[in-house]
Amino acid sequence: MADRPMWCDDFDMDLPKVVPGAREAVGEAGGIVLFTYGHTTHGTLNLPCMWNSCEGGTLAFFGFSSPAAPRGFTTSSPVVECTGWEMFRDLWVHGTAAYVERFLVWKSEELNRDFENIMWNLRGWGDASSRTSQRRRRMGELRALISIRQAAQRLVELHKHYEGLRR
Repeated sequence: MADRPMWCDDFDMDLPKVVPGAREAVGEAGGIVLFTYGHTTHGTLNLPCMWNSCEGGTLAFFGFSSPAAPRGFTTSSPVVECTGWEMFRDLWVHGTAAYVERFLVWKSEELNRDFENIMWNLRGWGDASSRTSQRRRRMGELRALISIRQAAQRLVELHKHYEGLRR
């Protein structure tokens, strides 16, 4: 599937620019069609609706045919169609827990420190040339890849399960 234009195309911290191998880690999950409530730029996802979580952080709801938000989670925002790849790119920046069909798929907020370490190094803030800064960046990239690969696998398995139920 070809990438559609996204708000983060020109952002220096866009996932494929700062985490080498991210697209490959997402793999077939990237082509899965999802629906969420939220906002768009260029007709693609730019910030899904998020709700505060009782456990801390925020959460967003996605589904294969509708946003699948539990009763009581309401919004006036429209339904937005996106791909798995677009979800990963957007949530990398916005940091939230992604629930698909009410199952936790990815907690991108757990990567916030890694996101910041990569950003500081990339932008040359602090002592970006130090070995410590470079190691922090590389460790952040690796942790992001592991997290993304695991979440993408969960998304694919969940999608296969729901496809099986529809038959």
